[in-house]
Amino acid sequence: MNGSVRLFPDSASTISGDVDTLFWALVAFSAALGLFLSGLVIAYAIRYRQSAPASRYGGRARTLPFEIAWTSASLVIAFVIFGWGAGLFMRDVNPPSDAMAIHGIGKQWMWKFRHPAASGRSTSCTCPWGGLSPSRSRRRM
Repeated sequence: MNGSVRLFPDSASTISGDVDTLFWALVAFSAALGLFLSGLVIAYAIRYRQSAPASRYGGRARTLPFEIAWTSASLVIAFVIFGWGAGLFMRDVNPPSDAMAIHGIGKQWMWKFRHPAASGRSTSCTCPWGGLSPSRSRRRM
């Protein structure tokens, strides 16, 4: 290892690309919202600075349709992001229907594994990676 830190490491599982996409979408959404709000703060700071002739009357005109629109839009965005993340989570925790079941027991310094490809119990887990489809070869870190 050359000691360098890579920004985009190699994929560790079949689902990691989708998780990375969700992560970068959240980063982009947060950055866009942050820039928008920062722009509003700067624009209002310039518009209402002390020497500006802008009206500083305290009355506000609130419109119900506008309030409902931005609240609904925020709710829809939150539900979409939640649904996207929940879908990825469910895909990760539920194995494919053709997955091989491997049962492992770990007690301090003793490990026992049981799976259909081995006869009886063994203290080492050897999985037949040769002819498996990509959906069955999913690794988790």
